[in-house]
Amino acid sequence: MARRTRGYMSRIEQLPPHIKKPLDAKLRAGEPQKDILAWLEEPVREEGLEPISRSGLNRYATKTAEFGAELRQMRAMASAWKASLGDEPEGDILELAGEVLGTVAFKAAHRARDATIEDEDAPIDPKALNQFALALRRLQQAQESGLKREKALREAHARKMAEASAAAGNAARKAGLSEEGAAAIRAVIEGVA
Repeated sequence: MARRTRGYMSRIEQLPPHIKKPLDAKLRAGEPQKDILAWLEEPVREEGLEPISRSGLNRYATKTAEFGAELRQMRAMASAWKASLGDEPEGDILELAGEVLGTVAFKAAHRARDATIEDEDAPIDPKALNQFALALRRLQQAQESGLKREKALREAHARKMAEASAAAGNAARKAGLSEEGAAAIRAVIEGVA
C-alpha cells in the first residue's frame, strides 16, 4: 500500500519566507537544481534546520512546475473566454464569476492531485466533486442573472432615449421647425444612445 502524505507540508514548504521566496524565484527562473541545492546549504544551516535532500528539492520543483503550468492554463482559458464574449455585456458580475470559477477549479484540481500524489489509483473525494459542481452551478446562475440585469438596463435606456427623441422632435415641430429639422434633432439624440 502506498504511503499517504496528505495534510503534511514538506520541509521545503516549511522553510522561513526569507529562504523560501528566493528558492521559489530560482526555480521559476529555471536555475539548475544542483545549483539551488548548493545555495540552500548555507541559509538552511544558519537556521539550524536539517539539510534539504536532492529528492526533496526535485519533488518540490516538480510540484511547483505543475502548479505554474496549471496557473498558465487557467489564465489562457480565462483569456479565451474573454475573447469569445466579444461584444456581449461584461459587467462586474461576469468578471467576478470568472475569478470564482478559476479559483474553484484551481483548488479542486490541486486537492485532487494532492490526494492522489502517492496513490495514483486513489479515488477523488466525492465531497470535493460535489462542492465543485455546486460552485459551477452557482457561477452559471450568477452569470445568467448578470446578463438579464444588463439586458434590462440596456432596454430601459433604449426606451428612455426613444422617448426623449420623440419628445424633442414634437417640441421642435411645435416651435416651428420643419419635419426635416425635427428629424435631424431626433437623429442626433438617437445617435447618442
